[in-house]
Amino acid sequence: MDEKIRERVPEKSGGFTLVELIITLAVLGILSAIAYPSLTQSIANNQVRSQAEEIQSILAFARSEAITRGTDVVISPDNGWAGSDGTVTANGTTILQLAPLSGSTITSTATQFSFDARGLFTGANVSVSNTDASHTATVSIDSGGATSLSVQ
Repeated sequence: MDEKIRERVPEKSGGFTLVELIITLAVLGILSAIAYPSLTQSIANNQVRSQAEEIQSILAFARSEAITRGTDVVISPDNGWAGSDGTVTANGTTILQLAPLSGSTITSTATQFSFDARGLFTGANVSVSNTDASHTATVSIDSGGATSLSVQ
């Protein structure tokens, strides 16, 4: 009769204990703290490259439009590409409104970029950098109007 009255002790369950969970979270927190600076730099590097590629694409668009329309096309970035009033114009007509590029420092050797009807250009450079990034991207435009992107 004693056997029927006695409660059976359940076998050990397969879950985690509170101590195991706290240790796991502490290790995860330490690893995240170590990885954070590298992640921040990687995000900044990607932003620099992305903005340089955006500028390169705007330049290629302007050159293509100059050749297609058979007229000069002028790119007027506002406030060093960071403003919201930048435009691409052909014969005084705006054909593209430039979106501001923020978060990086963008410098160029020209304040305006102009492609003639043959797609030719006088030559200039645009550099994109960020204080958190380890890279600087440079978009170069040669006299033939071709653009190239280099990341250092």
